[in-house]
Parts: sequence; structure tokens; C-alpha cells
Amino acid sequence: MEKARPGYEIWDLESGNLVGDYDRLEDALNVVRKNVRSHGPSVLQGIALIAYDKRGEDRLVAQGEELYRLTLPPSAAVSS
Repeated sequence: MEKARPGYEIWDLESGNLVGDYDRLEDALNVVRKNVRSHGPSVLQGIALIAYDKRGEDRLVAQGEELYRLTLPPSAAVSS
């Protein structure tokens, strides 16, 4: 089913279940951050963040370790 508006979804790729649907990227990332704080970064294994545009077309934003890196503050994400 197509989305009627732009937004973001978090999916559990192993179970095929929708974890959550969010209007803003920051809202979705806050949910991811909360889960990482509670359960550690390994909780993101098999988790994907999908973006939808106003036409309902989707694209993968990030999954797993890449998704974890999106939740880090900019200074922590830079490697030396």
C-alpha cells in the first residue's frame, strides 16, 4: 500500500514487521536512539529505516550499523 504523505518507517527485516511510522526523520532517529540506550547497538541488527516521498516512493535510508551511526552526534561519527 502506498503512503499518502512523505515520512519515515522503521522495519524489522527479520520478521517483516513495521516497528513505527514517523513524520520526521528526527522522530524516527529518536526512537532508534532510545532502543540503543536500552538494549545496545546490536538491537539494530536487521532493522531498516525507510523514507517515503510525497508520491509514495520509498528508499532505504540506512540499516544496521549504518543506522546506528546516524544516531550518533556529529562529533562522535567522525573517525580519525
